[in-house]
Amino acid sequence: MYELQANDGTLLRQIKVGERGGAEPLVVSGVIYVCSVDAYVYAFEAKDGKPLWKYKTGGFMGAKPVWYDDTLYAGGSSGLYALNPQNGSLKWQFLEAGPVTAPVIG
Repeated sequence: MYELQANDGTLLRQIKVGERGGAEPLVVSGVIYVCSVDAYVYAFEAKDGKPLWKYKTGGFMGAKPVWYDDTLYAGGSSGLYALNPQNGSLKWQFLEAGPVTAPVIG
């Protein structure tokens, strides 16, 4: 991921996300959450890019994560994961669903 200066495009910082990113990141309360093709969900401090945690899933994670009711939902080739956004611990998972390309909470 790259942080660029909005007025001129100057590179301010690069944050390494596994092999490469997989989906658009989500920013909530100063934390960047991103799913990656290396089967991890990552959390970084938005202010300095410091890694906070990463969670290993069962496969390619290509969907943008979704936040709802203090839970981070991440979808990918192996199903849907509900994670604790503070520490990355697993709340529950639904693996029989197959690929989850766009989690929607409603």
